[in-house]
Amino acid sequence: MEGLKFVNPKNIILALNVEENNLVKDGLNKEKINISPFQVVKMFEPLDLAAYLFIDVLLKEP
Repeated sequence: MEGLKFVNPKNIILALNVEENNLVKDGLNKEKINISPFQVVKMFEPLDLAAYLFIDVLLKEP
């Protein structure tokens, strides 16, 4: 679990900034992550901390 941290609410806001059914990594480079918010919701019903952690991990730089 190394690298696991509490979710930054700013990252949740970025994750929920949806364009063309893809999560946008950030508002500047428009790099898209090929997963829809609907897929995230289906993976974590109800949408809870686990989903937000998942979204937060997707937003991290590689």
